[in-house]
Amino acid sequence: MNGLQYTRFTIFHVLWVAALGAGAVIGIKAGGAYFGTGGAFAGGLLGLASGHLVGCLPVWMADKLFFRHIMQSSKEELRAMGAADNWNFSHTMALLRLAALGEEVRQEIPRIVNMLESDSQLIRSYGWDALRMVFGQESRVIEDYSPGGSTEECRRKAAILKQALADGSPPAGTTTPGTSPSSAPACGE
Repeated sequence: MNGLQYTRFTIFHVLWVAALGAGAVIGIKAGGAYFGTGGAFAGGLLGLASGHLVGCLPVWMADKLFFRHIMQSSKEELRAMGAADNWNFSHTMALLRLAALGEEVRQEIPRIVNMLESDSQLIRSYGWDALRMVFGQESRVIEDYSPGGSTEECRRKAAILKQALADGSPPAGTTTPGTSPSSAPACGE
């Protein structure tokens, strides 16, 4: 499973669809009024493109603000974000930022592994994203894990990871123990 998972249809999606529709309608009407049928077609395409650009602005701005907030948060604020209930993407980003700052975040591994065993595919997706992004070497133990798989299969693979962590064995495919993001030097060191 590649990439992060969208969790739901948000207001940003609604704005994007509305901007696409408005752009297309305005483009068709303006193009048709001034240049006939061919103008309506071209105007519709230009309107869709313009609507897409305008519709993407709120998402772009929200992403910029979110990542700025993560980057400017103190270590205490990041720890509080990571400790909050109902895990979501901000938890993962807070842990990733703490790891980049050289802070110890390994104490979160049991919580993340428990997420991999959840009955909810969404929670398993969040757990898998967190494991891959923050604890890359540990995730290699169960590289073929898929949050979309059956709950039984996910639990079987999480048990393999739990056992490897309990044994203290290095993750599969690693050559240098201790180089996961959680033990990496802080940026600029």
